[in-house]
Amino acid sequence: MKKIILLILLVFPLYMFGNDLPKIEKPDINQFSGSMMRSKSSGEYLQSASKNLLIGTGLFVVGASAVTLSATLLNDYNAQQPVLILGGLTSLAGLVFSVKGYIDIGKAGKRLNYEIGAGRAGLVFNW
Repeated sequence: MKKIILLILLVFPLYMFGNDLPKIEKPDINQFSGSMMRSKSSGEYLQSASKNLLIGTGLFVVGASAVTLSATLLNDYNAQQPVLILGGLTSLAGLVFSVKGYIDIGKAGKRLNYEIGAGRAGLVFNW
């Protein structure tokens, strides 16, 4: 009995204060903001993403190769250290380009959803 009363006492304030929260209005998907209309299309975002992913992969491969070859071929530590640092920084730059590419893929998907909602692209099903 105590557990039921405790549960009611905990849930009742949540119910009472939850009704007083303002309702959040979602903007109509058919209305584009000015910045959205001036931004890139979904295809342009995908082209940018593909370029960034290719650059990122290339930089990562070059950096990883430099680190691996310097660790295996160079016996002098003083000659090995700058190559390791340069290879690590190159790989890090490749990671940054790859993350930028994945962000552009997400933006392309979001933009495509807006384009489909506005009736500009995609499939239309009439039931």
